[in-house]
Amino acid sequence: MPEAPYYLTSLGLTGFRAYLQPKTFDFTKKRSLAVFAPNGNGKSSIIDGLEFMFSTDGTLERLGQRTIHNQAGTAALAHNRSEEAKIIPSVEIGVVKGTTVATGARPATGSRRPIPAIAGAVNACFVISPIIRGHALRNFVENHSAEDRYTDVASWLQLGSLADVQKNLRVLRAQIKAAAEDNDVFRRIGHTDRA
Repeated sequence: MPEAPYYLTSLGLTGFRAYLQPKTFDFTKKRSLAVFAPNGNGKSSIIDGLEFMFSTDGTLERLGQRTIHNQAGTAALAHNRSEEAKIIPSVEIGVVKGTTVATGARPATGSRRPIPAIAGAVNACFVISPIIRGHALRNFVENHSAEDRYTDVASWLQLGSLADVQKNLRVLRAQIKAAAEDNDVFRRIGHTDRA
């Protein structure tokens, strides 16, 4: 029997990106699939917090690791007034698996930003990154054929056999179409003219 899945119950941001003062997002009342708010209200910071928490090196891909080549580096993880306010930037998550609740926090400053044990355990369950930003989705669509996209998504969802069935059906349809268009086949089965 497969293990019970993990569910994210909370995300806490302190001195992280757009959130100077501690802010906790509670996901126990409703499971969330999307974040909606007007521009400039910290939506990207929420996603950044999740990406940061689950990244193996404690960075954000879009910021880079160093402040070069127009990338902001790890210094941009912290709110620009966190040092002045003497707030240590960090991200915290709460996760439940079955009846077990676990939490983990990760500092967003300094050279050592170890991944918490619970984030590492959840991260090991991901087949693909849980964060897919617009540019990555656009590249996926533009640089893959429809069949490749279907095969990749089926693989991510562990539905590889479904992709094989679809491929076999496609081959069978092509063979039937070719046979239907072949006059020799009609002659062999006793038809002299086609309607």
